[in-house]
Amino acid sequence: MNRPRRRSTDRRGVALLLVLITMAAATTLVMGWLAVQDTSPLLGRNAVRAAQSRSIAQAGLELTVSILETDAPWRTHHDEGWVLRQHPIAGGVVDVRLWDATADPPSPPTAGTVQVRVEATATIDGMAQQASALATVHPFDGATLGDLGGLAIFAQDTMTISGHSRIRGWGNTAPRRMLGIGRDLPGSVVLDGAAARQGTAGADLVRPASASASLISGSGRGGLIRNRRQRPIPDELGMYGLTRSDLPAGAGEPGHDHVDLETPGEVHWDDIAGALIDGDLYVGEGVTLLLPAETTVHVAGDLTLDVGAAVRVHDTGRATLVVGGDLTVDHATLGTVTPARRRINRPRAASARSLRVIAVPHDEAIWTISDRSVIAAELDAPHADVFIDRCAVVGRISARALELSDTRLWYDGRLSNGSGLASIAASIDAMDLLDRRDGGLDDAAREAVLARLVSLTHADNTRVSRPTTPPNGDAWQLRPVLVQAQMDQFGGDTQAWEATAMANAQDAP
Repeated sequence: MNRPRRRSTDRRGVALLLVLITMAAATTLVMGWLAVQDTSPLLGRNAVRAAQSRSIAQAGLELTVSILETDAPWRTHHDEGWVLRQHPIAGGVVDVRLWDATADPPSPPTAGTVQVRVEATATIDGMAQQASALATVHPFDGATLGDLGGLAIFAQDTMTISGHSRIRGWGNTAPRRMLGIGRDLPGSVVLDGAAARQGTAGADLVRPASASASLISGSGRGGLIRNRRQRPIPDELGMYGLTRSDLPAGAGEPGHDHVDLETPGEVHWDDIAGALIDGDLYVGEGVTLLLPAETTVHVAGDLTLDVGAAVRVHDTGRATLVVGGDLTVDHATLGTVTPARRRINRPRAASARSLRVIAVPHDEAIWTISDRSVIAAELDAPHADVFIDRCAVVGRISARALELSDTRLWYDGRLSNGSGLASIAASIDAMDLLDRRDGGLDDAAREAVLARLVSLTHADNTRVSRPTTPPNGDAWQLRPVLVQAQMDQFGGDTQAWEATAMANAQDAP
């Protein structure tokens, strides 16, 4: 008889427990609801201010990019990188600072800055948000299309790469390897053999937009023939890659003296000539000719380096050697370089920036470099036919017609100043001005940007330096400079603002 009473007592205990749980849950819900009622306006204001501050920061970026597009001297007229301080926008203020994106450690822009990091911090009612972007400012002008410093090799008419030729990067970094061809006819680029295909793997080809579908031929064409490896230049920009370096007036006339250096040892240029050898120059076996740094010297006739000869720059600095006739280098050394034991292998040390060799426009000029010669220089011969066989080259090469056979080239990316043909090709591809991809600029915007490029790179455009005062009264209105910008940070520390706002709300009566 006691069992039923115990079951009744158990039921009353369970009911009490359920009532207590229900009351606790209801209390929690009510307290949560009350808490939300207290903080929801605050959180709403927080969200609004955060959105306003982010918009102001983005507006600061857009305003700064507009400044970069003008001729305003922002590279030099700044305060430790600050170009805007407490600038009012839409009820808030924005601070904008510029950094040279290539400097290590980071530093404010200088006269040569091309890549810029833009950092904007906006504040409204105590809410701070940041936005940053990486911008590339291209100082294109009338010399841009003739600046080949960003290309490992360039050929105006034809390019042939064969045998065990290789094109690689020099130094600790891996610069983008870009090849260039100026002609648009079938077969202008010839890659022979599997070795040639591997030697150009990963390289990009700058070519005219009107180039034939059969521009590249040969059994090793597989790598460069892909569209993603080709960077066309719009036909509206016209011919590119042609440069001139003339001899002094009156040089190279018949009857002038030649110079033969045949006694082994070092010879200083200043001991044999001034700025000009008005005839041929022969550098014999065992002779090292030292060129003066920071000087341009001329050989009006042919330049010949015989077996074991060398031409390099004396001390530190850079020299330019202008050749009016043919160039012949046979098992010799040209430039400041320490060859490997096996001369065709990667040199132990080299400075491609110390020497530039230029060919004077000459319809019949021929440059022949052969038999394990080692070169560390910029070879600029867009008006000469260049043949290089079984050699090691650190630097870059440009020619009218170029043939590389069993030659290894290491391109030094430091030879590019960021404003030449390679840079403009990269910009055209990034902005898709030839409408090769979906989702790019609309037709009107594409035509407007292309028209700006045509204007900037016109032969009559001599804009080199930027004025220090606005050309239109008190405002920079015209924006001729091409700028690419990509945002990489957008936001801020909202939690810190929330914590401060909550503390202030709790202290309020």
